[in-house]
Amino acid sequence: LAVVPTVAVTLAVTGAVVPVRVGRRPVPWATPVSVPAGAVARVGAPVHGLRCYVAVSGGFAVRPVLGSRSTDTLSG
Repeated sequence: LAVVPTVAVTLAVTGAVVPVRVGRRPVPWATPVSVPAGAVARVGAPVHGLRCYVAVSGGFAVRPVLGSRSTDTLSG
């Protein structure tokens, strides 16, 4: 996953252990980090576990499906 916020946000990734980067800089997993507007935040493939959860202050601007803004790509 790669996201580019249009405003500064706080990002946290939990669940499965995954590499997280803001720009070229690795950032701690399971720790809130600041992401400046326009910076690319990347969440890599799981190193340990199956699913990770990405939280962003202010949420995601996507249309809800069945009342949710999340997607489970394994079950469709």
